[in-house]
Amino acid sequence: MKSSLLPFIVSSVLLVTAPHGLAGEGEREKHICFREIDRDKDGKVVLEEYSRVFGADEEAYRRIDANGDGVLTHDEYHRSLGHGAR
Repeated sequence: MKSSLLPFIVSSVLLVTAPHGLAGEGEREKHICFREIDRDKDGKVVLEEYSRVFGADEEAYRRIDANGDGVLTHDEYHRSLGHGAR
């Protein structure tokens, strides 16, 4: 086995075997980063950007849009993932 593979193997084993991974209680372990969804980098995710990643699920988008202004903010998106949940 090449030594260059060792860090990859170790990190993979840790992610698989760690209880709840690295996410806090109530958080989803794997998610798509907000910056990746926000294609125009304006700090907001509109339905078109959301749909490119998650498909045309307007109902889910509207549930995440807590204040109903038609755009998702970083905070709204991360709350939908359970980040910071207690």
